[in-house]
Amino acid sequence: MTSCTPIPWQSIAERGEIPLLLVRHGRTKANIERRFVGKMDVPLDEHGRGEAALWGERMKGEKFSGLYSSPLSRARETAEQLGSPSLLSSLQELDQGIFEGKRLDELDPALLPF
Repeated sequence: MTSCTPIPWQSIAERGEIPLLLVRHGRTKANIERRFVGKMDVPLDEHGRGEAALWGERMKGEKFSGLYSSPLSRARETAEQLGSPSLLSSLQELDQGIFEGKRLDELDPALLPF
C-alpha cells in the first residue's frame, strides 16, 4: 500500500467550514461490464475490495462525527473499511427501472429517451 499525505481537517474546521467526505463504493463486476445497477445488490469484486481497503488505510486515525452508508453491499463493504457505518435506506441508489442489470446496448432503442 502507498502512503498518503494527511488531509488537513483541522485547518478546514478552524475556518468555520464543515469538512464532508463523500466516498464512492469500490469497483464491482457490473462496473466492468458497464451495467446499470441502481438498487441491485451487487457486491464488490476483488479489485473493489482492494480499493475499499485503501480508503480504510488512507483514513486510519481520522476522527469522524458520522459515517453513513447505503445498505447495499457494495456501499456498506466500502464504508466498513472506514469504521462502523450507520446504514440509511435514504442513501440507497436510484431505481434504474428497465435499465437495471442491463448494458445500454442490450436495451430496445425505442424505449430510450434519447
